[in-house]
Order: sequence, then C-alpha cells, then structure tokens
Amino acid sequence: MSSIRILGIAAVALLLASGARAAEATGSVAGRVVTPAGDRLPGVTLELRHETSGRELRAASGEEGLFRLAGLEPGRWRVTASLPGWPEVAAALLEVAAGAESRLDVEIPLPVFEEAIAALGAAPRESLEAPRLRESGARDVGEALEELPGVWKLRKGGIANEVVVRGAQSRDLAVLLDGQRLYGACPNKMDPAVFHVDFAEVDRVEVSKGPFDLGFAGALAGSVRIVTREPERGKHLRAELAGGDFGYWNPALVGSVRGERVSLLAGGAYRSSDPYRDGSGARVTEVANYRPGVAEERAFEIGTGWAKLGLTLDERRRLDLALALQRADRVLYPYLAMDGTADDADRARLTYSEDAAGARSLSWTAQVDASRVEHSMDDALRATAIGRPRPYSMATDAEATTLGLSASVAGQGWTGGIEALRRGWDATNRMAMGGYAPQAMIPDVEVDVAGAHFERTIVLGERTTLAAGARLDAAESRADAARANLALLRRYHGEPDLETRDLLPAAKLRLAHRRGDFDLTLGLGHAPRVPEPIERYLALARPASDWVGDPDLEPARATALDVELGWERSGARLRLSLFGQRVDDQIVVVQVAADAGGKAARTFANADATLVGAELAGAVALAGNWLLSGDLSWVRGERSARRDLGLAAAPLAETPPPTARLAVRWDDGRLFGELEEVAALEQDRVDRSLGETPTPGWAVTHLRAGWRAGALVATVGVTNLLDRDYVEHLSFQRDPFRAGVRLPEPGRSWTGSVAYRF
Repeated sequence: MSSIRILGIAAVALLLASGARAAEATGSVAGRVVTPAGDRLPGVTLELRHETSGRELRAASGEEGLFRLAGLEPGRWRVTASLPGWPEVAAALLEVAAGAESRLDVEIPLPVFEEAIAALGAAPRESLEAPRLRESGARDVGEALEELPGVWKLRKGGIANEVVVRGAQSRDLAVLLDGQRLYGACPNKMDPAVFHVDFAEVDRVEVSKGPFDLGFAGALAGSVRIVTREPERGKHLRAELAGGDFGYWNPALVGSVRGERVSLLAGGAYRSSDPYRDGSGARVTEVANYRPGVAEERAFEIGTGWAKLGLTLDERRRLDLALALQRADRVLYPYLAMDGTADDADRARLTYSEDAAGARSLSWTAQVDASRVEHSMDDALRATAIGRPRPYSMATDAEATTLGLSASVAGQGWTGGIEALRRGWDATNRMAMGGYAPQAMIPDVEVDVAGAHFERTIVLGERTTLAAGARLDAAESRADAARANLALLRRYHGEPDLETRDLLPAAKLRLAHRRGDFDLTLGLGHAPRVPEPIERYLALARPASDWVGDPDLEPARATALDVELGWERSGARLRLSLFGQRVDDQIVVVQVAADAGGKAARTFANADATLVGAELAGAVALAGNWLLSGDLSWVRGERSARRDLGLAAAPLAETPPPTARLAVRWDDGRLFGELEEVAALEQDRVDRSLGETPTPGWAVTHLRAGWRAGALVATVGVTNLLDRDYVEHLSFQRDPFRAGVRLPEPGRSWTGSVAYRF
C-alpha cells in the first residue's frame, strides 16, 4: 500500500474520529412543526438560543414540517418559531444532552390554521400552504397543486389549469372556497373553479382523496378546499410582486385591520402574461391554429379584488361578510378551438359562527353564499375565422350561478350539518355554418341539491379510533323545455325527460391505529354525484358530428377501499397509500352510431369503471439544514364494456401516467435553495375509441432559491432548467371545440417574487 494511500486513510480516520468526538460532545434535535390538529407546516423559521452561552442557531421546517439541527452544546435552549411578518408565533424550551438527539414538536396555534382544519373533519387530506404556492413558480392554484402526490394538472394554456386527483377531474370533485361552492361557466371547462381565486387571497389549499369527505355533496373522488387569509390583529399592509419570463406580471396589495370588535381586510391583484415558449423555442400559439401575428396578443389579463368584514358580537359569536370579484379579458386556450373573450366572476358569503361555551356545549356555523360567472369565448384569433361574415366562425356565451345555504354543528367527538344548493347553467352557441343562429347548448338548466350529514369519532382504545359517517342528498335537475333542442335529443336518445330526481346516499368508515413509530389507517367510503347539466342536456348540432347529452344518465357512484401505512421517527416520515375504487355508472364520453341522416355524435354514457393506485411519499431532515423529499404516484383505470353501444372494455380515458418527484433542499431559515427533479413514464394505456394516443415519458429539472429577512421574503426559480421539449399526457382534449393538438409544457423560464408585510 502506497504512503499516499496510507496518509489518505489516516486523514479520513482522523476526520471520522474528530466527528465522533464532536458528536459525543454535542447533541442534536429533530422534530416537526404542526398545527393544533397535527397538520404539518413547512417554511416556519426556528431560532435556537442557548440560555448559558448565548449561542444562536437557525433552521427552517421543510416538507412535512420536518427539521433537524446537529452540533448543539448540552444545556437548555430556547426555541422560537416565526413566519414572515410574525416575529414569534410559538416558543418552547429544549433540553439537549451530549451524544443524544432530542425530539421537539412545535405547535403553531394560528387561528387561520385552526379554522382550516375544523372545516375538514376526519377526511384524509394533503395540503399546500401559501409560501409553497409562491415558491413553485406556478401561475395559478391548479398548477401549484401538482406538487402533491396523487395530484396532476390539466393544462389548457398559460393559466386556468384544472386539478386532477387520482385521475378524476373537476366534475368528480367538490371544489370550495371557504366552504362556498365554486363552478366555472365554460361548457368545455376553460375556467375551472380554482381559476377564480388569486394567490394573494390564499392561505392554504386542502385536497382530500377518495369518497371520504362527507361535508358536501358530490365529492365522488375527493374535494379541493381553498382557505383564504384572515385579518390579523392590529393594522397591516402586505405588498407582493411576482414576475417572470414571457412578460409575466402579478402585483398584489392587501391591507387589514383587526380590533376587539371589528376586522376588515381588502385586497387586489392583477395577473398577465404573453404566450409562453416550449422547449423547442416555439410560441405555444404556433402549435395550435392561430392566425399569423397572434404572438403579439397577451395570453391572459386578469384582475381580482376582494374584501372581508368581521364583527365580533361577543366572546362566542361572530358575523363575517366576504365579497370578491374577478375580471378577465382575453385568455388564450390553445388546448381548445376557442379563446376566452371575457370571464367575470362574483362571489358573496355571509357566515355566522358561535363557539362552544364549555366541554358539553355545541359550536355551530351557518352560512349563505352566492356566486355568478359570466363567460364568453370565440375563435376570432384562429384560422377558422378567416373569411367568415363575422369576426368569428363560432362563439359561445355562458352563465353559471350558485346559491348555497349550509349549517354545521359540532359536539364532543361528532359533527353534523345540512346543505342546500341551487346551481344554474345556461350557454348559447353560434356557428357560421348554421348561419349564426343561436343554439341553446346548455338550455338554462337548474340543479337543486339538499342533504344532511353526520359523522362521529369513537375512541376504541389508547391507540385506535374509528370514524364513521353518513350523508343523504336529494337532487332535482331541470332543463328549460322552451330552450332545449328536443329534436336533437330525440335523434340520439328518444323522447327526453327534462326533469329528473336522484337520491344520493354516502357513507364512510375509517379505522386508525398507531403503535410506536407506525400508524395504519383503513378506509371504506361510498359517495355519488349527480350528472352535470352538460352531461344530461347538452345539445349542439354540427356539420360533421353532433355533440349531445343523455337525459337518462344515472348518477355515478364510487366505492373505495384505502389503506395507508405511515412511519415516522424524529426528522423522518414515510407514507404508503394503496387504494382501489369501483365506480358504478361512471359517466364517460362515447361515440354513438350514425343516425338515419348519416351523422354520428359524441355523447355521454354510463359504464362501470375500476381504478387502482398507489402513492409513496417521504421526507427526511438531515443535519446541516438539508432536507430530502420525494413521492411516487400511480393510478390505473379500466372502463367496462358496453356491448349495446358497441364498446369493448378499454383503459379509462385521460388517466395520468406514473409520476415521480425528488427534491433536495437547503434552508437555514434565512436563505434556501432547492433542486427538484420531476419525471413521468410513457402512458400507453389509452382509449383509442376516443382518439387517445400514447404519450412519451419525460423528465425535467427545477431550481429554486429564496431569502427571508424579517417581514421581507424574496424568491426566484427556474422551471425546466434544461429546456426540455415535452408534453404531459393530460394535454389533449377530445370534443367539443378541440384544437386537435397536444399542448407542450413551457420551456426554460424564470419566475421571481418579493413580498413585504408592514
């Protein structure tokens, strides 16, 4: 053995020995930052100060709220937790022993977190907090949520991404903003519900998976609950500015005041951007059938304003009023055959709440809310409009309204409530090939839903709990006979019934057991959803093929079995979720045979389906302010045969491929940097009867960094660092109004943001 190798081995041995002696002489601490309900909070700064020597250390909680600090001298340390603008939100004392690792759970009792958790009850969920929304570089909530395992996005353009949970799109999800229902107005889902909220409004987003959220009707595949920020005590002003490639611009300003009796919050935000470029350098408008020169158009321009007024009536009772409006001008949707020309959304909500007076008394909340979305779209910027008598060859005007009333009550170990909802939807289409004659695409449909739910948690032992719940809803769907295209409905489905009543029972059981570092949860749930107005009553005559609903559709009913196994030790957490779900009468798109006139149509039909999948997620906090995290998501869907329609069994359409994420992050509470790799496998399980084709696999790299200094937070990120040219599987729309192209993801682009709280 050479002398150089001997010296090298000796040097390594000396380093190891000195490291071992240092470890013996010092201690470490690992733990997590949580809310009172146990939800994990990343991005919380932790400052440690030794009571004797005065030495100070800093760290930050990362994924799953985890943190770890090593090299702590023995003795007592004071731990202070803070968020940007909050100098101290929690404090604790920590005793450190030489050669040992201490465990510390830091609880952040912020009222906004408590309200978010109380709303969700016992439904299993994932969450994304406001700091991560900004760090992601996403343009909207739908795009940001794809960071969560089992959640994907469906991109239609530079904004307005739709949330997909375990392969289920928004029609199978309950989407709520502070408990208020949200629906878009576009018949082709240009404007999903989550599009109608700005980042500056949002405090956190909770996603539940599977038919386990019984708080609201229609959560067949889960729910997406957006919780907005509340006024803080005192007088505050928060200014935010985000910008980036492709002319992206997103300023926001929020002011609030809160006293003993009255609180007020008001804010405004603006978002705009040019069309993005893909990894090949092409504008996304070059992929679809846009006219020459459209690259000069803005991809979107959106303004949002909101206000909240709160009155504290006494120690237990409170009244809150919330108002919001959004105005969007031209929004480009290359994924579709038309673009939005106007999208106006208004929301109003009045809430009365009363806290429990003691252990045996009840707390309850009553809420009335209303919303309206007016949406217009046309193809004036597309090649299809060239040479037409009007500036467009087709256009649609649509309006969606909701009126909701709900009340909930909570006692010791149980919750219950009632809900009543009226949803209205009307859409009129005009086409050049039909002489621009108006067609009642959605004939002024109203859907009324009323129901009640009850849930109870039973403690079966020191380590075991059982949560059980039931819900029953009655629904009535009505289309305006004076506007409905009865001839078209008759052509494909016989004499239509324009008024349908449905009874919708739901139930769940969840058994949770914890032993040592392990916890096991078994869930069995069942939930239905009433068919969408567009699925039952859509009627659109077109030259080549028609698009028509089926008034005889049955509600889809999902039954799921979930198994979740978790392991957690100080500074590390691993979770494995397995699920199987059968959907009786799943509502799918089908092509029906040509009629006597030689035409065919795309329509909706009931067909049973099964979905199975798995999600694996983990995070470990390492010494030196490093955090390693990752997840893997997989779902496989199968549609059963419908021999009466000539359909063979096939893979379920629009099912995302297996997707993985791996990230390494360094964060000392003041500076942070993160490198993230996201990859998806090829998706070759497609429904060829609908024109689906396989999608190649891909892998991209993202880079993020940031700086926190008191009330100031600055972040910068580069997405698709290596400028890959790729498409995601959920990038191709079937009908109606499809562009017929796969929509590429943005190429290398940067986004930066600065926020300051006065």
